[in-house]
Amino acid sequence: ALPPPPPPAEMLSPPPTILDTDYGTFMDDIFAVSLLIQSTDVLDPKLIITTQEHTELSAKCVWDHVNRSDLDYEIPIAIGETLPPYSERASVCGLPGLLGFALNDTCKDVVPDTPLIENGVEYMAEMLMESNRTDWVYIAIGGQTSLAKLVREYPDAADKIETLFIMGGNWCTGFDPYPDVTARSEEHTSELQS
Repeated sequence: ALPPPPPPAEMLSPPPTILDTDYGTFMDDIFAVSLLIQSTDVLDPKLIITTQEHTELSAKCVWDHVNRSDLDYEIPIAIGETLPPYSERASVCGLPGLLGFALNDTCKDVVPDTPLIENGVEYMAEMLMESNRTDWVYIAIGGQTSLAKLVREYPDAADKIETLFIMGGNWCTGFDPYPDVTARSEEHTSELQS
C-alpha cells in the first residue's frame, strides 16, 4: 500500500490570525495581545484591529504595547469600528461612560512611527481575500462591530475564517453574547462557527 499523501502546506504552518480587541478598557486585552504575539508557534498574527468607543486611542495603545515587545516580525495595527449607540447595546454596556478608557493618560501622547491602518475592516477584508489560506482564526475579545461589518459588507472575505473565538460571556454583554451584531450577521457568524 502506498503511504498517505503529505498534508497540505497550510496544515504545516500556524493559521493566520486576527485579534479584534477593545484594548484600553480592561486588562484582559493586555494579556491577550501579549499572548498572541508570543504564540507564533501555534498562531500566525496577521492583524490586530481595535473595536470600541475610542478606536484610535485603543490602536495607539496596542501599537505601543507591540512595539515595546522584542519581536522579530511586524504586525499591522488597524483602527476598527466604534461600538453602536448606547441604546443598541446590551446590559451595562448601554450605560454612557461606564466603560471609560483606563489607559487614556498612558496612550494619549503615543505617536506611532509606523502608520495605523485607518480603514481597518476594509484592510482586513482585502487581506483575507488576497490570502490563499482558508484556515484563518478570528479572535474577538471585545465588541463585535468590526466583525459584523466584515460579515455584512465582505461575506466572501469572512468565509475564509475557519475558526472564530468570541469572548461573549463577560459581564458587559449580559445575556446577549453579540450586543452589537445584527440578527443577519449573527446567522452568518453562526455559520462560521460550524
